[in-house]
Amino acid sequence: MHSKRFSLNYTIVLAYVISFVAIQFIGAIVPLAFPELLDNEVWFANFNAAVNLVWYISLTVALFYLGKRYLIDNQWIYFKSNKNRTFRYLIGGFFGLLAVNGIVNGIMMQFGYDISPENQAAIEALTDAGMFASISLVIFAGFLAPISEEIVFRKGIYGLFHKRFGNAFAIVVNSLLFGFIHIMADLLVDTAQWINIIPYAALGGVLSMVYYWSGKIIFIPIFIHMAYNLIAVALLFFGPDIAV
Repeated sequence: MHSKRFSLNYTIVLAYVISFVAIQFIGAIVPLAFPELLDNEVWFANFNAAVNLVWYISLTVALFYLGKRYLIDNQWIYFKSNKNRTFRYLIGGFFGLLAVNGIVNGIMMQFGYDISPENQAAIEALTDAGMFASISLVIFAGFLAPISEEIVFRKGIYGLFHKRFGNAFAIVVNSLLFGFIHIMADLLVDTAQWINIIPYAALGGVLSMVYYWSGKIIFIPIFIHMAYNLIAVALLFFGPDIAV
């Protein structure tokens, strides 16, 4: 049983790493082949939207294919089996996420830190790039990213480290990696922007703790993350922004 879990965790992480490297390569090589993309902000934003949409669709399908028995035959059944308990974790986790986001961002603002990283700026650019980019943003940021990221970071990465080093270490490592992935664009522009890892790592920490406390039912952090991102995307269009 344990070897199978380790194998699935490893496979999930490997699938993510391979797909991430591949999509970064495509995102870098296509503008070199078609430099006119860089001269038109709307075209470039739509290109980024298409790349992210294709990546998240492909990654989500691959993860469900690789983990069908775990996700559908195991986790989904547990998620539905105790509706009152599931509802409590969903509500508590969601409002906990909002509270942590508000506290962390408030503290960072008090110390004069910028809480609008490059990743967030790139996402915001999609809202002004036309219907395709906007619809793509809602799909990949609001639905697909929460699904794939929770499977990768909570099931895959957390699972690998939890088995060997325990819960606390697994939460810290997967939260920091979750934050790092979201600020890579910042670090390419300015390595001093490492501070932007804090709000993302805090969100990852909350989602990891909810995952652990809920009995490691992956669909609970998935739906909490999804609700949070959908609100964040809505605020991009209609109000003040929070990190997606």
